[in-house]
Amino acid sequence: MPIIEATPVNIGGTAIGGGKTTIVTSIFSGDSDSLLSRFREGTYNPRFVYEVRYDLFKRRDSGDLRKLVSGLKDMSVDFIFTYRFSTEQEGRLMYETAISLEVPALDIEVGVMPGMDLAAYGGTVIISTHDFKGGRVSHMLNGMMRLGGNMYKFASSYSDPHGFLLDLSDLYTFKRDSRIPVSLVPMGDGNSALRLFSGYMISDIVYASAEARTAPGQLSRKDYEEFFGKF
Repeated sequence: MPIIEATPVNIGGTAIGGGKTTIVTSIFSGDSDSLLSRFREGTYNPRFVYEVRYDLFKRRDSGDLRKLVSGLKDMSVDFIFTYRFSTEQEGRLMYETAISLEVPALDIEVGVMPGMDLAAYGGTVIISTHDFKGGRVSHMLNGMMRLGGNMYKFASSYSDPHGFLLDLSDLYTFKRDSRIPVSLVPMGDGNSALRLFSGYMISDIVYASAEARTAPGQLSRKDYEEFFGKF
């Protein structure tokens, strides 16, 4: 799984795509020291792939980010850097720092992509879109493709399963024809089962929780492993 294979892209040393759905654990902490200690103490396995939600850290500054990235690289952790920001100036500073540190992968919201200078960045770019009102998201695809990127993530708090199925169908066709990796993320506590279905059908990445969820309806790594292990 997923049913449609994508041409692989790399997040560090991990190939994303092919015939495998990669479980990415979303993590955050108070600061760089507290997060890095969880790897050193064995709470987090450095062989897994992570999404570092730096926007959810209590301390957020370029010095702390440099320390965090350096520590993760020393432990050879493959990770996606994600920062959902409230002001353009704040977000630009954090992403520019992440780019200068050559993080393995970036998740960037489609609305801010035009203002990002990625010319010198050699990692994987995931362009994402979120609809917290529960609407369909596959119509964003053409605009996202014009911005480049190596992978596309679509997330919606679906209020109607029919909307999810329509998006699933559109993205299934796109992936079949393009072989570009995608992730379809149904958000919301009532949509957890759809996350499993999406991972089985088309998503090359699924997002799992660690100690705390970073989005409503997020499942644990164990939930995904138990489900995928049946097929």
